[in-house]
Amino acid sequence: VALRASEVERAMRQAQDCAEQERPAALQAMAEAQSALEEAEKEATAKTQFKRHLTVELEEARSKTSSDEAAAKRMAAEAQAAELRARRAAEEQRQVLEESERQA
Repeated sequence: VALRASEVERAMRQAQDCAEQERPAALQAMAEAQSALEEAEKEATAKTQFKRHLTVELEEARSKTSSDEAAAKRMAAEAQAAELRARRAAEEQRQVLEESERQA
């Protein structure tokens, strides 16, 4: 029985020694995993910020395009109105000329 007790004690010491030897490797692995996790979180944050930046730029571009389209439509309408006024003035001038020719 004493022999078995000493074998158990020796096996327990060996197990404890083995665990103590494995502990630094386990701590190192945990530190590496923590570092990798932090790096992944930084990368995810950077990607999210970049996506937000692109979304803002896209919205600004859409707004500018919409504004430019509205300005172009206004300018086209103003050009049409100016053309119509010019035609009316030319027609009035033609009529005045015709009237003065008749009177002459």
